Amino acid sequence: MTDLDLRRDTRYAVQLSCRVSSPLQSFNALSGVTLNMSRSGLLAVFGEAGGLVPAPIVGTPVRITVELPGAHGKSHRVLECLGRVARVGDDTSLRQVGFILQRYLFQAVAPLAADDFAASPAYDSVH
Repeated sequence: MTDLDLRRDTRYAVQLSCRVSSPLQSFNALSGVTLNMSRSGLLAVFGEAGGLVPAPIVGTPVRITVELPGAHGKSHRVLECLGRVARVGDDTSLRQVGFILQRYLFQAVAPLAADDFAASPAYDSVH
């Protein structure tokens, strides 16, 4: 019997640098690499499992910044996401964290401040 993929959206394998922080400052910011992404979710890997940095707690609100590759001669772009921690896996030597994305916004060069992101009408909301 095969496992069914119950995700709402198709996942795409992409390895991009990302940074995750907590608007509530419930955990220290994490830097890592995405493993796969969809319109409604993201899986990333961060440092060593069981390391000195505690894992984020499932359900915690997060802000994720993903660095996007730029076309030759074009300005650098980032994907700013608001969401929450869906799952944390410490099974391997690297900590994998899955996120549910609720809002996202593509930005040129620098990420927005938290207040600017919330006030911006140019985001896509996933429910």
